[in-house]
Amino acid sequence: MLEKLDTTTAMAWTRAIAGQLDAGDVIGAMLSAAFERFGAEQAGMIQCDADGLAFLPDAHVLSTTGMSRLATRSPDVPLSAALDILKAGAPWVPAPEAQRHGDAGSTVLCTAVESGSALHGVLFVKRRGRLTAAGLAELRFLSGLAGTALRNARAHASVARGSQVREVLNTNILGIFIWERGGRILEANEAFLRIVGYGGGFGLPASLDVLTPEEWKPAIARREAQFSSGEVLPPFEREFLRRDGSRAPVLVTATRLDEDSRQRVTFVLDLTERRRIEETLERTKAELEHVSKVTALTALTGSIAHEINQPLAAIVANGSAAIRWLDRPRPVVAEALESVERMVFDGHRAGAIIAGIRSLLTRHPTRRQPVDMNSLIETTVLNLRRDAARSKVQIRLHLEPGIPMVMGDEVQLQQLLGNLLVNGIEAMLPLSPEARSLSIRSSLAGECVEVSVHDAGSGMDASIAAKVFDPFFTTKQEGLGMGLSISRLIVEAHQGRLWVDRDEKEQTTFHFALPVARAGSTE
Repeated sequence: MLEKLDTTTAMAWTRAIAGQLDAGDVIGAMLSAAFERFGAEQAGMIQCDADGLAFLPDAHVLSTTGMSRLATRSPDVPLSAALDILKAGAPWVPAPEAQRHGDAGSTVLCTAVESGSALHGVLFVKRRGRLTAAGLAELRFLSGLAGTALRNARAHASVARGSQVREVLNTNILGIFIWERGGRILEANEAFLRIVGYGGGFGLPASLDVLTPEEWKPAIARREAQFSSGEVLPPFEREFLRRDGSRAPVLVTATRLDEDSRQRVTFVLDLTERRRIEETLERTKAELEHVSKVTALTALTGSIAHEINQPLAAIVANGSAAIRWLDRPRPVVAEALESVERMVFDGHRAGAIIAGIRSLLTRHPTRRQPVDMNSLIETTVLNLRRDAARSKVQIRLHLEPGIPMVMGDEVQLQQLLGNLLVNGIEAMLPLSPEARSLSIRSSLAGECVEVSVHDAGSGMDASIAAKVFDPFFTTKQEGLGMGLSISRLIVEAHQGRLWVDRDEKEQTTFHFALPVARAGSTE
C-alpha cells in the first residue's frame, strides 16, 4: 500500500513539472514521476486534439526500456479505457476483466489530464496489484499538476507561435493565410489580400468557400481530404475567385501550424504575371511562325524563279534565234526548227526542275535511274554555255574516263551541278576576263563518284564556309540563299555528301560525292 503523498514528493513533482515550458517535457516529467512513484511496468499518455474531442494517433509510453511513441491502437495502449474517460470526463478504474490487461495480475489505471474544462489527454499506469484510494488520489494530483503545466506550456507555445506567425505574415513576398478546418480564414497578410482583391481595407474573406469557383470545389475537397492524412499538402495549381469575380491563377501549398492544432497555414504564389507572359509568348510564337512561313514561301518562290531562270533564258534565246532564221530574205527553216526543238527541250527541263523541287520539299521519293556523271557534266556545261560566254568565263573539263554510273534523278543532279557552276561563274565576275577560269573534275573515290567545281575567285573565309549551306544565307546583295541549300537537299536525297574547301590560294572548291550504282540495281 502506498503511503500518503508527502510534502517533499509533492514539491519535487511541482518543480519537475510546473517549471517546464515545452509540452513534451511536461509529459516526460509526468510519466517519469508516475513510473517511479507507483512501481509501474508502463506509464503513458494518450493526447487529445486541440478541441479535446479525439485522440492523436500516437501515445507517449515510458517503460523499463525507456520512452517511446506507440500507435494509439497498439495492444499496449488501453484505448477503450481512455475512450470511456473521454466520454465520461472522470477518472476510471478498470472493471475486473480490464484489470487483466497484459500479464495476469496487472492493473491498468486511467485518469484524465485536464485543466479547467480543457482535456489534454489520458494518463494511464500499468502495474502489478491494485491501487488504493490514496494511490488514486496521488495519481489525480499528478495528472492535475501536469494538466495545469500543459495549459501553461501550450499558452507559451501559442504566444511564441503567434510571434512567429506574425513575422511570417509580415513577409509580403508570398501570399499567406491561416485557416482552420471548415474553411474559416483567421489571418492573412496583405500580399494574399491583394491576390484575391481584398486589399486596401476590405477585410478578410469570410471563408475559403467564397474564394473557390464552383468547378474547383470537388478537386479542392479531394485535396483537403489528402491533407487531413498528412502534415504537408503538396504544391498544386488552382484558381481563387477574386472579390470582383475575376480569377486569380495561383500555386498553393499548406502545412499544419503544429501537430495539436486544427489550424493550417497556406502559402500562395500569384501566377497572374507568369500566365500573362506565357500568353504573350504564345502570341509572339504564333506571329513568328506566321512570319517564318511567309518568309519561307517568299524564299521558295524566289528559289524556284532562280532555278528555272536558266531554262527560261535559254527558251527566250532560242526563240529569238528561230525568229532571226525565219526573218531572213530566204528563211533557213532547218536552223529555225533546231532552235524550236531546243525551246521544247528547255521547257521540259523547266517543268522537271519545278517537279524536282516539289519532290524534295515534300520528301517524296525521287525516281532514280543509272546516270553517267561525265555525260551529265557535259550536258550541264552545254546548257550553260551562253551564261559562261556572256560572263567571259572559260570552262575546263577534267573527266576521268570509264567511271561507274550513279543511281539518281538526272534532272535533280543537273540542277545540283548547275547551281555550283552558276555560283562559280558569279564568284569570278569581279576578276579580269582573262583570269576567269572554272574547272570541273570527275573521279572515282572508293565506292563513290566525286565531282569537284573549282573557281578562280577570291574564295570565302572559314566563317562563311561554315554557313554557306544554311537556308537563306547569302553573301550576294540580291541573293536569296536557297541555291546551295537546295543543292544539299538533293545530295542528301541521293545518300551523298556535299562540302566546300579552300586551297593554298584561298580559292574555293565545291565537292559532292555520290554512291556508285550497284550491278543490277534499279529504283
